[in-house]
Amino acid sequence: MSRILIVNSDQDMIDILEMIFIHQQYKVNIFDSKNDISEYSNLNKPDVIIMGYSANSPQYKALYQQLREKENTNNIPIIFLSDRPVQIAVYDDNICNVNPLNLSLLSTQVKYMLKKGIPAN
Repeated sequence: MSRILIVNSDQDMIDILEMIFIHQQYKVNIFDSKNDISEYSNLNKPDVIIMGYSANSPQYKALYQQLREKENTNNIPIIFLSDRPVQIAVYDDNICNVNPLNLSLLSTQVKYMLKKGIPAN
């Protein structure tokens, strides 16, 4: 069973994503911002991270930096939930932005990243 880590401050969005991905047979964990994200990811070993993102939010930028600085978490694919009108933007093999209003596209992108078999470690 593939594992998804959701990092988001919007409880409604967390509830929606959790419902969708549990229904699709993924193991879903919700990140508690009180912990260190790289340690949390090392313990829970997510295959994909779905991270809320706002261009004006230093919190998400800091979490992203923590993940990319550690060797054991720097290859985990990350999907940013973008607050921009673009439906999807792919930056490299394991980072992309997806507009969360298109949940079908988000689900498809998760499947694509998992299918590519990008190693989490």
